[in-house]
Amino acid sequence: MDKDTLINQYLQTKQTELENKSHEIQHKREISLKYMLRLLAIILVSAIAIIMVNRINFAVKYNRFMENCNTYTVEQLSSYSDIMSDKTVFKIYEDAALGNTNSNLINYGCYAFKGGYKVYLDANNGLPMLQTESETKEIADYPISYVNIADDGIFFRNNNDRRIYKCDLNCDKTENVIDGKVGQFVVTNNIIYYINFEDKGKLYSFDLNSGSNDPLIEEDIVSFVKAGEQIIYLDSGNKLKKYSDGKKYTIQSDVEKFYFNGDIIAQNNGKIISFSLKGKNPKLILKENAELLGADSENIYYSINSEIYGYDTGSAESFKIAEGCDFYKAIYKTNNGYYIIGAEKNETTNTYDDKRMSISGE
Repeated sequence: MDKDTLINQYLQTKQTELENKSHEIQHKREISLKYMLRLLAIILVSAIAIIMVNRINFAVKYNRFMENCNTYTVEQLSSYSDIMSDKTVFKIYEDAALGNTNSNLINYGCYAFKGGYKVYLDANNGLPMLQTESETKEIADYPISYVNIADDGIFFRNNNDRRIYKCDLNCDKTENVIDGKVGQFVVTNNIIYYINFEDKGKLYSFDLNSGSNDPLIEEDIVSFVKAGEQIIYLDSGNKLKKYSDGKKYTIQSDVEKFYFNGDIIAQNNGKIISFSLKGKNPKLILKENAELLGADSENIYYSINSEIYGYDTGSAESFKIAEGCDFYKAIYKTNNGYYIIGAEKNETTNTYDDKRMSISGE
């Protein structure tokens, strides 16, 4: 056999080997692709199944909550923390379980309405008034804030010494409850959750029955929301976090101010945005230079210059509520309108004086 024939046979053999190798690689790729497609299909089906199971669980819990919420104790209402992202559920819990709404308390709690009792600041002197169906009387002769109305009395902070006091529902007797400087607080299920100014702004819990007074979240906290068994809070580093089951989770950074109505409503560099409790599904509400002032189950409240507006979360449309202040400190939803605290410049003293307005929604 000549040399050329041997070379050709060698080349053909190598060609065959390469082709076989190529077929083998292609076969492996096809098997790998089929495996990957099956794996992706399993992952997709599993994800859809998890979503469906979560939705079913949510629906089951929601229906159970709605069927029984009128007879539930505060503790039972609080146990539905995982469906507080529903605005209706959160409003029912808030109205029944808390001494005031979270939005009102973040706004210094100068207005409260519960069980036929209404607390507000007098339009002329700014002193706290209690109004019932039968009478209106002064609660104290000094300024107060963070009002909570409970079954057995009215809790509030004396702004002069920043301590928590309680008066009975007739305003006949007032007693000191927490003898230390505090910030925002809420009363629920015979426990006061409060920001302790005497311990670096940490969040404490004070048991009204046992008298135990213990730190709960050991961070410098600016404001917080009680949502069932979980606490949503803003720390001094502008981080929005959640405390649940003894653990802390960061929801979002660069938050200047926030409210909660089932969604997080937050202020960020003049913009107002909303997102879920997990920090997902962000939505731009306003990109103007607006000042966020509050949120409830129906509206988000904000001011631009000397005017104050509401943003209907259902229609996504804004409506004007009031004007006449140089800037606004707080807005509170009443049973038939709004109670607003703003400020206007005193040209004589060159300072700003509080201005209180009651706006009827009828």
